[in-house]
Amino acid sequence: MQPLKHYSLLVADSDSRSELVRDGQSLGLKLDGLILDAQFGLTDGSLLWITEDSPYDERLYIYWLDTDNRVADAVMSNTNFTPGILNIIEYAERSVDFIFFNNDVTYRVTVLEKPRLNFTTPSGWSYRRLWRSHQLVIEALKS
Repeated sequence: MQPLKHYSLLVADSDSRSELVRDGQSLGLKLDGLILDAQFGLTDGSLLWITEDSPYDERLYIYWLDTDNRVADAVMSNTNFTPGILNIIEYAERSVDFIFFNNDVTYRVTVLEKPRLNFTTPSGWSYRRLWRSHQLVIEALKS
């Protein structure tokens, strides 16, 4: 996994959604969130980290895009009225360790090579689409 600088966002509407742009070209894809905080690339896709830019009720969306720039999977923070600041701790071949909530918990998001059924997430996190196979797995490492 390597950091990227290919993607950017155009604020698309007032509902905290933005249009995704890659290398200056619109992809015609609207995603939740307003600020693209981080992006990583793998040979089989890209991992985007987008926040809503709200200091008292922040939300983090982690999108896995396939090589055709389609959303293949997504996980999001879902704790209302909770501040959050994204702090990427380290990244490895297919995972990223990070802190988001002010709760002294380090989380790891892993991109699986093949989707698998997974319905569990740590407290404060959820899948955008629950009843399907996922390539993203999020876990709490320590508290």
